[in-house]
Amino acid sequence: MLSQDLDASSSSTTVAGQDRWRPSGLHFVYGQWLRGNHVLLADVDNFEHVHVVMDMFEAIHMTTNSPCLFIVSEDLIAYWYTAVSIRLQDMECVQYVGDERARHDILQVQLSAPMSMTCHILLTPYRIAIQDATLLSRIKWEMVVIDEIRDLLLPSTKLYKSLKLLKPHFYFLTSMCPDKFTHENYVALKDFIVPLASTSTGSDDADPQQVRKMLAPYILERTRAEHERAISKPMNIGLMDLGHLSTIRCEGIFHFQGTSSEVGQLVTTAAKQVALIKVIGAVVGQKKYPLIVSESCEFVIDVLAAHGIEYAMIDAQSSDEILRKHITIFKIDRRMGDCLVVHASEQDIMANPNFFGIDAIIFFDTLYSQREHGLMFDPEFEASLDKELILKRLVSLEPITQIEYTWSLAAKISLARYLIINFATFLDSSDPLEDGQGLPVLGTDFDIYLSAKMRNGEVLGSTEEHPLPTAEEVREKKDKHFKKGFSLYREVLGARVRAKQKAGRMLRARRGQ
Repeated sequence: MLSQDLDASSSSTTVAGQDRWRPSGLHFVYGQWLRGNHVLLADVDNFEHVHVVMDMFEAIHMTTNSPCLFIVSEDLIAYWYTAVSIRLQDMECVQYVGDERARHDILQVQLSAPMSMTCHILLTPYRIAIQDATLLSRIKWEMVVIDEIRDLLLPSTKLYKSLKLLKPHFYFLTSMCPDKFTHENYVALKDFIVPLASTSTGSDDADPQQVRKMLAPYILERTRAEHERAISKPMNIGLMDLGHLSTIRCEGIFHFQGTSSEVGQLVTTAAKQVALIKVIGAVVGQKKYPLIVSESCEFVIDVLAAHGIEYAMIDAQSSDEILRKHITIFKIDRRMGDCLVVHASEQDIMANPNFFGIDAIIFFDTLYSQREHGLMFDPEFEASLDKELILKRLVSLEPITQIEYTWSLAAKISLARYLIINFATFLDSSDPLEDGQGLPVLGTDFDIYLSAKMRNGEVLGSTEEHPLPTAEEVREKKDKHFKKGFSLYREVLGARVRAKQKAGRMLRARRGQ
Protein backbone atom coordinates (compact mmCIF):
# COMPACT_ATOMS: atom_id res chain seq x y z
CA MET A 1 0.00 0.00 0.00
CA LEU A 2 2.82 2.37 0.91
CA SER A 3 4.57 1.51 -2.35
CA GLN A 4 1.45 2.39 -4.34
CA ASP A 5 1.04 5.69 -2.47
CA LEU A 6 4.65 6.65 -3.10
CA ASP A 7 4.49 5.79 -6.79
CA ALA A 8 1.20 7.66 -7.18
CA SER A 9 2.64 10.74 -5.49
CA SER A 10 5.71 10.65 -7.72
CA SER A 11 3.62 10.49 -10.87
CA SER A 12 1.14 13.13 -9.69
CA THR A 13 3.86 15.76 -9.51
CA THR A 14 4.67 15.42 -13.20
CA VAL A 15 2.43 17.95 -14.94
CA ALA A 16 2.63 18.77 -18.65
CA GLY A 17 4.48 22.02 -19.26
CA GLN A 18 5.37 22.52 -15.59
CA ASP A 19 8.39 21.95 -13.43
CA ARG A 20 7.51 18.89 -11.37
CA TRP A 21 8.88 20.63 -8.29
CA ARG A 22 6.40 23.48 -8.50
CA PRO A 23 3.17 21.69 -7.55
CA SER A 24 4.92 19.46 -5.00
CA GLY A 25 6.22 22.38 -2.95
CA LEU A 26 9.82 21.31 -3.45
CA HIS A 27 10.61 24.42 -5.47
CA PHE A 28 9.90 26.55 -2.38
CA VAL A 29 11.86 24.29 -0.02
CA TYR A 30 14.86 24.03 -2.34
CA GLY A 31 15.02 27.79 -2.80
CA GLN A 32 15.08 28.36 0.96
CA TRP A 33 17.82 25.74 1.35
CA LEU A 34 19.98 27.62 -1.17
CA ARG A 35 19.55 30.78 0.89
CA GLY A 36 20.45 29.12 4.17
CA ASN A 37 16.91 29.50 5.57
CA HIS A 38 14.99 26.86 7.51
CA VAL A 39 11.50 25.70 6.54
CA LEU A 40 8.30 24.38 8.12
CA LEU A 41 6.13 22.27 5.81
CA ALA A 42 2.72 22.61 7.45
CA ASP A 43 0.46 20.21 5.55
CA VAL A 44 -2.98 19.55 7.01
CA ASP A 45 -5.80 16.97 6.63
CA ASN A 46 -3.34 14.03 6.44
CA PHE A 47 -1.63 15.36 3.35
CA GLU A 48 1.51 13.22 2.87
CA HIS A 49 4.59 15.39 3.42
CA VAL A 50 6.96 12.41 3.41
CA HIS A 51 7.14 12.64 -0.41
CA VAL A 52 8.39 16.23 -0.32
CA VAL A 53 11.03 15.24 2.26
CA MET A 54 12.25 12.43 -0.01
CA ASP A 55 12.32 14.68 -3.08
CA MET A 56 14.20 17.35 -1.12
CA PHE A 57 16.82 14.86 0.02
CA GLU A 58 17.33 13.72 -3.59
CA ALA A 59 17.76 17.33 -4.72
CA ILE A 60 20.29 18.06 -1.97
CA HIS A 61 22.20 14.84 -2.57
CA MET A 62 22.75 15.79 -6.22
CA THR A 63 24.66 18.84 -4.99
CA THR A 64 26.34 17.75 -1.77
CA ASN A 65 27.23 14.40 -0.23
CA SER A 66 26.85 15.62 3.34
CA PRO A 67 24.73 13.32 5.55
CA CYS A 68 21.17 14.03 6.71
CA LEU A 69 19.53 13.26 10.04
CA PHE A 70 15.84 12.30 10.24
CA ILE A 71 14.24 12.62 13.69
CA VAL A 72 10.76 11.10 13.91
CA SER A 73 8.33 9.65 16.40
CA GLU A 74 9.34 6.22 17.73
CA ASP A 75 6.17 4.56 16.45
CA LEU A 76 6.86 5.90 12.92
CA ILE A 77 10.44 4.66 12.62
CA ALA A 78 9.37 1.63 10.56
CA TYR A 79 7.13 3.74 8.31
CA TRP A 80 9.89 6.23 7.50
CA TYR A 81 12.47 3.48 6.97
CA THR A 82 10.13 1.74 4.51
CA ALA A 83 9.44 5.02 2.70
CA VAL A 84 13.17 5.73 2.31
CA SER A 85 13.85 2.16 1.14
CA ILE A 86 11.16 2.39 -1.57
CA ARG A 87 11.76 5.94 -2.80
CA LEU A 88 15.54 6.17 -2.35
CA GLN A 89 16.76 2.72 -3.27
CA ASP A 90 20.30 3.91 -4.09
CA MET A 91 20.70 5.65 -0.73
CA GLU A 92 21.86 4.00 2.46
CA CYS A 93 19.58 4.66 5.44
CA VAL A 94 20.69 3.48 8.90
CA GLN A 95 18.37 3.28 11.91
CA TYR A 96 20.10 4.80 14.91
CA VAL A 97 18.32 2.85 17.64
CA GLY A 98 19.02 0.39 20.46
CA ASP A 99 20.88 0.72 23.74
CA GLU A 100 23.95 2.88 24.29
CA ARG A 101 26.38 0.13 23.27
CA ALA A 102 24.47 -0.63 20.06
CA ARG A 103 24.36 3.03 19.09
CA HIS A 104 28.08 3.36 19.80
CA ASP A 105 28.75 0.45 17.46
CA ILE A 106 26.58 2.02 14.75
CA LEU A 107 28.56 5.25 14.88
CA GLN A 108 31.86 3.37 14.89
CA VAL A 109 30.87 1.72 11.63
CA GLN A 110 29.33 4.80 9.99
CA LEU A 111 31.96 7.40 10.90
CA SER A 112 34.38 7.14 7.97
CA ALA A 113 36.39 10.09 9.26
CA PRO A 114 36.03 12.52 12.17
CA MET A 115 32.60 14.15 11.92
CA SER A 116 31.85 12.46 8.57
CA MET A 117 29.28 9.72 7.88
CA THR A 118 29.40 6.93 5.30
CA CYS A 119 25.61 6.50 5.19
CA HIS A 120 23.35 9.03 3.49
CA ILE A 121 20.58 9.16 6.12
CA LEU A 122 20.65 8.49 9.86
CA LEU A 123 17.13 7.78 11.17
CA THR A 124 16.45 8.10 14.89
CA PRO A 125 13.53 8.70 17.32
CA TYR A 126 13.10 11.79 19.50
CA ARG A 127 14.13 9.98 22.67
CA ILE A 128 17.56 9.02 21.35
CA ALA A 129 18.06 12.43 19.74
CA ILE A 130 17.74 13.90 23.24
CA GLN A 131 20.11 11.39 24.85
CA ASP A 132 22.83 11.70 22.19
CA ALA A 133 22.33 15.37 21.27
CA THR A 134 25.88 16.36 22.23
CA LEU A 135 27.40 13.49 20.25
CA LEU A 136 25.20 14.07 17.19
CA SER A 137 25.95 17.79 17.27
CA ARG A 138 29.61 17.02 16.49
CA ILE A 139 28.66 15.73 13.05
CA LYS A 140 28.27 18.23 10.23
CA TRP A 141 24.69 17.67 9.03
CA GLU A 142 23.50 19.12 5.75
CA MET A 143 19.82 18.67 6.61
CA VAL A 144 17.99 17.72 9.79
CA VAL A 145 14.37 16.63 9.28
CA ILE A 146 12.14 16.82 12.37
CA ASP A 147 8.72 15.24 11.87
CA GLU A 148 5.58 16.47 13.66
CA ILE A 149 6.95 19.36 15.69
CA ARG A 150 3.77 20.78 17.21
CA ASP A 151 4.31 19.29 20.68
CA LEU A 152 8.05 20.00 20.53
CA LEU A 153 7.92 23.77 20.16
CA LEU A 154 8.26 24.60 23.81
CA PRO A 155 11.63 26.14 24.77
CA SER A 156 11.45 24.55 28.21
CA THR A 157 11.50 20.96 26.87
CA LYS A 158 14.62 18.83 26.66
CA LEU A 159 13.96 18.04 23.01
CA TYR A 160 13.83 21.70 22.01
CA LYS A 161 17.12 22.43 23.79
CA SER A 162 18.75 19.30 22.36
CA LEU A 163 17.76 19.99 18.77
CA LYS A 164 19.08 23.54 19.01
CA LEU A 165 22.53 22.01 19.53
CA LEU A 166 22.63 20.29 16.14
CA LYS A 167 23.06 23.46 14.04
CA PRO A 168 22.75 21.91 10.56
CA HIS A 169 22.82 23.96 7.40
CA PHE A 170 19.11 23.30 6.93
CA TYR A 171 16.29 22.44 9.36
CA PHE A 172 13.33 20.89 7.54
CA LEU A 173 10.38 20.72 9.97
CA THR A 174 7.00 19.14 9.26
CA SER A 175 3.62 19.30 10.93
CA MET A 176 0.05 18.31 10.10
CA CYS A 177 -1.57 20.49 12.77
CA PRO A 178 -0.47 24.12 12.23
CA ASP A 179 -3.96 25.33 13.15
CA LYS A 180 -3.35 24.06 16.71
CA PHE A 181 -0.17 26.07 17.25
CA THR A 182 -0.34 28.42 20.22
CA HIS A 183 1.29 31.85 20.27
CA GLU A 184 4.03 30.37 22.46
CA ASN A 185 4.62 27.72 19.78
CA TYR A 186 4.98 30.38 17.09
CA VAL A 187 7.43 32.42 19.16
CA ALA A 188 9.52 29.29 19.78
CA LEU A 189 9.34 28.43 16.08
CA LYS A 190 10.55 31.91 15.16
CA ASP A 191 13.56 31.57 17.44
CA PHE A 192 14.21 28.10 16.00
CA ILE A 193 14.02 28.56 12.23
CA VAL A 194 14.21 32.27 11.37
CA PRO A 195 17.79 33.30 10.56
CA LEU A 196 19.41 35.46 13.23
CA ALA A 197 19.71 38.30 10.73
CA SER A 198 15.93 38.47 10.47
CA THR A 199 15.39 38.63 14.22
CA SER A 200 17.22 41.94 14.47
CA THR A 201 14.17 43.86 13.20
CA GLY A 202 13.02 44.63 16.72
CA SER A 203 9.78 42.70 16.38
CA ASP A 204 7.53 42.41 19.40
CA ASP A 205 7.01 38.75 20.35
CA ALA A 206 3.92 39.78 22.29
CA ASP A 207 2.17 40.65 19.03
CA PRO A 208 0.89 37.39 17.44
CA GLN A 209 0.26 39.05 14.09
CA GLN A 210 3.82 40.38 13.92
CA VAL A 211 5.29 36.96 14.76
CA ARG A 212 3.16 35.25 12.10
CA LYS A 213 4.18 37.87 9.56
CA MET A 214 7.86 37.26 10.24
CA LEU A 215 7.37 33.49 9.89
CA ALA A 216 5.30 33.68 6.70
CA PRO A 217 8.25 33.38 4.27
CA TYR A 218 9.41 30.14 5.94
CA ILE A 219 6.13 28.23 6.27
CA LEU A 220 4.52 26.36 3.38
CA GLU A 221 0.99 25.70 4.60
CA ARG A 222 -1.21 23.61 2.29
CA THR A 223 -4.33 21.48 2.29
CA ARG A 224 -4.92 18.46 0.07
CA ALA A 225 -7.63 20.35 -1.87
CA GLU A 226 -5.34 23.32 -2.52
CA HIS A 227 -2.59 21.00 -3.71
CA GLU A 228 -4.91 19.18 -6.11
CA ARG A 229 -6.25 22.46 -7.47
CA ALA A 230 -2.71 23.76 -8.01
CA ILE A 231 -1.97 20.68 -10.12
CA SER A 232 -5.21 20.68 -12.10
CA LYS A 233 -5.49 24.46 -12.63
CA PRO A 234 -3.66 25.57 -15.81
CA MET A 235 -0.73 27.81 -14.93
CA ASN A 236 0.76 30.37 -17.30
CA ILE A 237 3.81 31.61 -15.48
CA GLY A 238 6.11 34.41 -16.55
CA LEU A 239 9.69 33.95 -15.35
CA MET A 240 12.16 36.66 -14.49
CA ASP A 241 15.72 35.47 -13.90
CA LEU A 242 18.15 38.16 -12.79
CA GLY A 243 21.12 36.02 -13.74
CA HIS A 244 24.26 35.41 -11.75
CA LEU A 245 26.27 38.45 -12.81
CA SER A 246 23.35 40.87 -12.66
CA THR A 247 22.48 39.73 -9.14
CA ILE A 248 26.06 40.14 -7.94
CA ARG A 249 26.20 43.67 -9.33
CA CYS A 250 22.94 44.53 -7.59
CA GLU A 251 24.23 43.03 -4.34
CA GLY A 252 27.28 45.26 -4.71
CA ILE A 253 25.00 48.31 -4.72
CA PHE A 254 23.43 47.25 -1.39
CA HIS A 255 26.63 45.85 0.12
CA PHE A 256 26.65 48.18 3.14
CA GLN A 257 22.90 48.06 3.62
CA GLY A 258 22.74 45.08 6.02
CA THR A 259 22.96 41.31 6.17
CA SER A 260 22.85 39.04 3.11
CA SER A 261 19.19 38.32 3.84
CA GLU A 262 18.35 42.03 3.86
CA VAL A 263 20.39 42.58 0.68
CA GLY A 264 18.39 39.81 -1.01
CA GLN A 265 15.16 41.57 -0.04
CA LEU A 266 16.39 44.84 -1.54
CA VAL A 267 17.45 43.20 -4.81
CA THR A 268 14.07 41.44 -4.94
CA THR A 269 12.30 44.77 -4.42
CA ALA A 270 14.11 46.25 -7.43
CA ALA A 271 13.29 43.13 -9.48
CA LYS A 272 9.62 43.34 -8.53
CA GLN A 273 9.53 46.97 -9.61
CA VAL A 274 10.84 45.98 -13.04
CA ALA A 275 8.33 43.14 -13.27
CA LEU A 276 5.53 45.49 -12.18
CA ILE A 277 6.23 47.92 -15.03
CA LYS A 278 6.23 45.10 -17.58
CA VAL A 279 3.03 43.58 -16.20
CA ILE A 280 1.29 46.98 -16.17
CA GLY A 281 2.30 47.54 -19.79
CA ALA A 282 0.93 44.14 -20.81
CA VAL A 283 -2.32 44.55 -18.88
CA VAL A 284 -2.99 48.14 -19.97
CA GLY A 285 -2.24 47.05 -23.54
CA GLN A 286 -5.36 44.89 -23.26
CA LYS A 287 -7.39 47.92 -22.14
CA LYS A 288 -7.47 46.59 -18.57
CA TYR A 289 -6.54 49.05 -15.84
CA PRO A 290 -5.16 47.31 -12.74
CA LEU A 291 -5.49 47.59 -9.01
CA ILE A 292 -2.01 47.25 -7.46
CA VAL A 293 -2.04 45.71 -3.98
CA SER A 294 0.91 46.09 -1.61
CA GLU A 295 1.81 46.71 2.00
CA SER A 296 4.91 48.51 0.67
CA CYS A 297 3.12 51.15 -1.39
CA GLU A 298 6.09 53.55 -1.20
CA PHE A 299 8.11 51.27 -3.50
CA VAL A 300 5.17 50.91 -5.88
CA ILE A 301 4.56 54.67 -6.07
CA ASP A 302 8.29 55.29 -6.48
CA VAL A 303 8.57 53.17 -9.62
CA LEU A 304 5.28 54.44 -11.08
CA ALA A 305 6.48 58.03 -10.69
CA ALA A 306 9.88 57.16 -12.18
CA HIS A 307 8.22 55.77 -15.32
CA GLY A 308 5.63 58.54 -15.61
CA ILE A 309 2.66 56.24 -14.96
CA GLU A 310 -0.30 58.15 -13.55
CA TYR A 311 -2.07 56.52 -10.61
CA ALA A 312 -4.68 57.11 -7.92
CA MET A 313 -4.73 55.91 -4.30
CA ILE A 314 -7.68 54.20 -2.62
CA ASP A 315 -8.24 53.51 1.07
CA ALA A 316 -8.92 49.83 1.77
CA GLN A 317 -10.70 50.79 5.00
CA SER A 318 -13.35 52.87 3.22
CA SER A 319 -16.99 51.87 3.38
CA ASP A 320 -18.40 49.49 0.76
CA GLU A 321 -20.31 52.33 -0.88
CA ILE A 322 -17.22 54.55 -1.23
CA LEU A 323 -15.09 51.65 -2.55
CA ARG A 324 -17.65 50.77 -5.21
CA LYS A 325 -17.96 54.43 -6.20
CA HIS A 326 -14.19 54.95 -6.55
CA ILE A 327 -13.73 51.73 -8.53
CA THR A 328 -16.60 52.60 -10.89
CA ILE A 329 -15.20 56.09 -11.54
CA PHE A 330 -11.69 54.69 -12.07
CA LYS A 331 -12.95 52.26 -14.72
CA ILE A 332 -14.61 54.96 -16.84
CA ASP A 333 -12.54 58.09 -16.14
CA ARG A 334 -8.94 57.87 -17.37
CA ARG A 335 -8.11 61.16 -15.67
CA MET A 336 -7.66 59.11 -12.49
CA GLY A 337 -4.69 57.41 -14.14
CA ASP A 338 -3.90 53.95 -15.46
CA CYS A 339 -3.48 52.31 -12.05
CA LEU A 340 -5.24 52.22 -8.72
CA VAL A 341 -2.95 51.64 -5.70
CA VAL A 342 -4.16 50.29 -2.37
CA HIS A 343 -2.26 49.67 0.87
CA ALA A 344 -3.55 46.25 1.94
CA SER A 345 -2.58 42.62 2.31
CA GLU A 346 -3.55 40.01 -0.26
CA GLN A 347 -5.91 38.38 2.21
CA ASP A 348 -7.68 41.73 2.76
CA ILE A 349 -8.40 42.01 -0.95
CA MET A 350 -9.50 38.38 -1.37
CA ALA A 351 -11.94 38.81 1.53
CA ASN A 352 -13.58 41.96 0.13
CA PRO A 353 -15.75 41.35 -2.98
CA ASN A 354 -15.96 45.09 -3.71
CA PHE A 355 -12.47 44.99 -5.22
CA PHE A 356 -13.50 42.42 -7.82
CA GLY A 357 -15.39 45.08 -9.74
CA ILE A 358 -11.97 45.95 -11.17
CA ASP A 359 -10.73 44.30 -14.40
CA ALA A 360 -7.21 43.37 -13.24
CA ILE A 361 -5.45 42.95 -9.91
CA ILE A 362 -1.66 42.84 -9.39
CA PHE A 363 -0.36 41.52 -6.06
CA PHE A 364 3.08 43.06 -5.48
CA ASP A 365 4.15 41.32 -2.25
CA THR A 366 3.39 37.62 -2.89
CA LEU A 367 5.68 35.01 -1.33
CA TYR A 368 6.21 31.48 -2.61
CA SER A 369 4.79 30.21 0.67
CA GLN A 370 1.48 31.89 -0.18
CA ARG A 371 1.21 30.51 -3.70
CA GLU A 372 -1.13 27.64 -2.85
CA HIS A 373 -2.57 28.86 0.42
CA GLY A 374 -5.30 31.48 0.59
CA LEU A 375 -4.80 33.02 -2.83
CA MET A 376 -6.88 30.72 -5.03
CA PHE A 377 -10.57 31.29 -5.67
CA ASP A 378 -13.11 28.62 -4.89
CA PRO A 379 -14.68 27.36 -8.16
CA GLU A 380 -18.10 28.66 -7.05
CA PHE A 381 -16.77 32.16 -6.40
CA GLU A 382 -14.84 32.16 -9.68
CA ALA A 383 -18.02 31.27 -11.57
CA SER A 384 -20.05 33.92 -9.74
CA LEU A 385 -17.76 36.69 -11.00
CA ASP A 386 -19.22 36.16 -14.48
CA LYS A 387 -16.27 38.04 -16.00
CA GLU A 388 -12.66 37.61 -17.02
CA LEU A 389 -10.62 38.89 -14.10
CA ILE A 390 -6.88 39.13 -14.67
CA LEU A 391 -4.87 38.21 -11.57
CA LYS A 392 -1.11 38.68 -11.57
CA ARG A 393 1.09 37.86 -8.59
CA LEU A 394 4.75 38.91 -8.45
CA VAL A 395 6.13 35.90 -6.60
CA SER A 396 9.45 35.69 -4.76
CA LEU A 397 11.09 33.84 -1.89
CA GLU A 398 12.36 37.01 -0.23
CA PRO A 399 9.84 39.14 1.70
CA ILE A 400 9.82 42.84 0.87
CA THR A 401 7.32 44.17 3.42
CA GLN A 402 10.00 44.31 6.14
CA ILE A 403 11.99 47.01 4.34
CA GLU A 404 11.72 50.58 5.63
CA TYR A 405 11.51 53.12 2.81
CA THR A 406 14.04 55.95 2.80
CA TRP A 407 15.14 58.37 0.07
CA SER A 408 18.72 57.06 -0.02
CA LEU A 409 17.48 53.48 -0.22
CA ALA A 410 15.09 54.40 -3.04
CA ALA A 411 18.03 55.86 -4.99
CA LYS A 412 19.98 52.61 -4.67
CA ILE A 413 16.95 50.53 -5.66
CA SER A 414 16.50 52.78 -8.69
CA LEU A 415 20.06 52.04 -9.79
CA ALA A 416 19.59 48.29 -9.23
CA ARG A 417 16.40 48.55 -11.29
CA TYR A 418 18.43 50.02 -14.15
CA LEU A 419 20.84 47.07 -14.04
CA ILE A 420 18.02 44.54 -13.96
CA ILE A 421 16.24 46.11 -16.93
CA ASN A 422 19.41 45.75 -18.97
CA PHE A 423 20.60 42.32 -17.87
CA ALA A 424 17.68 40.23 -16.56
CA THR A 425 16.08 37.46 -18.63
CA PHE A 426 12.32 37.26 -19.09
CA LEU A 427 10.65 34.00 -20.07
CA ASP A 428 7.11 32.77 -20.37
CA SER A 429 6.11 29.24 -19.38
CA SER A 430 7.71 27.72 -22.49
CA ASP A 431 9.73 29.92 -24.85
CA PRO A 432 12.09 32.90 -24.46
CA LEU A 433 10.61 36.32 -25.15
CA GLU A 434 12.40 38.70 -27.46
CA ASP A 435 13.85 41.63 -25.53
CA GLY A 436 11.48 40.97 -22.65
CA GLN A 437 8.44 41.81 -24.76
CA GLY A 438 5.22 39.87 -25.24
CA LEU A 439 4.66 39.17 -21.56
CA PRO A 440 1.74 36.73 -21.12
CA VAL A 441 -1.29 38.66 -19.88
CA LEU A 442 -3.69 36.04 -18.62
CA GLY A 443 -1.14 34.18 -16.51
CA THR A 444 -1.59 33.95 -12.77
CA ASP A 445 2.01 34.34 -11.58
CA PHE A 446 5.20 36.15 -12.43
CA ASP A 447 8.11 34.38 -10.72
CA ILE A 448 11.26 36.24 -9.73
CA TYR A 449 14.54 34.39 -9.25
CA LEU A 450 17.85 35.53 -7.81
CA SER A 451 20.48 33.37 -9.49
CA ALA A 452 23.62 34.30 -7.56
CA LYS A 453 23.03 31.97 -4.61
CA MET A 454 26.23 30.19 -3.72
CA ARG A 455 27.15 27.20 -1.60
CA ASN A 456 30.70 26.02 -0.89
CA GLY A 457 32.16 28.45 -3.42
CA GLU A 458 30.07 27.19 -6.32
CA VAL A 459 27.04 28.50 -8.13
CA LEU A 460 24.22 25.95 -8.13
CA GLY A 461 21.72 25.07 -10.79
CA SER A 462 24.11 24.41 -13.67
CA THR A 463 23.66 21.56 -16.15
CA GLU A 464 26.02 19.33 -18.11
CA GLU A 465 25.91 21.83 -21.00
CA HIS A 466 26.80 24.63 -18.57
CA PRO A 467 29.21 23.12 -16.01
CA LEU A 468 29.80 24.68 -12.63
CA PRO A 469 32.72 27.12 -12.48
CA THR A 470 35.54 26.46 -10.07
CA ALA A 471 35.58 28.20 -6.70
CA GLU A 472 38.46 30.42 -7.87
CA GLU A 473 36.57 31.48 -11.02
CA VAL A 474 33.50 32.27 -8.93
CA ARG A 475 35.48 34.45 -6.53
CA GLU A 476 37.18 36.32 -9.37
CA LYS A 477 33.88 36.99 -11.16
CA LYS A 478 32.13 37.97 -7.95
CA ASP A 479 34.88 40.45 -6.99
CA LYS A 480 34.94 41.90 -10.51
CA HIS A 481 31.20 42.41 -10.86
CA PHE A 482 30.73 43.49 -7.26
CA LYS A 483 33.26 46.27 -7.86
CA LYS A 484 31.45 47.24 -11.07
CA GLY A 485 28.11 47.45 -9.28
CA PHE A 486 29.48 49.44 -6.35
CA SER A 487 31.53 51.72 -8.63
CA LEU A 488 28.46 52.44 -10.73
CA TYR A 489 26.52 53.36 -7.58
CA ARG A 490 29.30 55.70 -6.41
CA GLU A 491 29.49 57.30 -9.86
CA VAL A 492 25.74 57.96 -10.01
CA LEU A 493 25.62 59.17 -6.40
CA GLY A 494 28.63 61.42 -7.04
CA ALA A 495 26.96 62.91 -10.10
CA ARG A 496 23.85 63.68 -8.05
CA VAL A 497 25.94 65.32 -5.31
CA ARG A 498 27.87 67.40 -7.86
CA ALA A 499 24.64 68.49 -9.53
CA LYS A 500 23.22 69.51 -6.15
CA GLN A 501 26.40 71.46 -5.29
CA LYS A 502 26.32 73.21 -8.68
CA ALA A 503 22.68 74.20 -8.17
CA GLY A 504 23.60 75.57 -4.74
CA ARG A 505 26.44 77.66 -6.15
CA MET A 506 24.21 79.09 -8.87
CA LEU A 507 21.53 79.95 -6.31
CA ARG A 508 24.08 81.69 -4.06
CA ALA A 509 25.48 83.58 -7.06
CA ARG A 510 22.00 84.89 -7.96
CA ARG A 511 21.42 85.99 -4.39
CA GLY A 512 24.79 87.75 -4.37
CA GLN A 513 23.86 89.74 -7.47
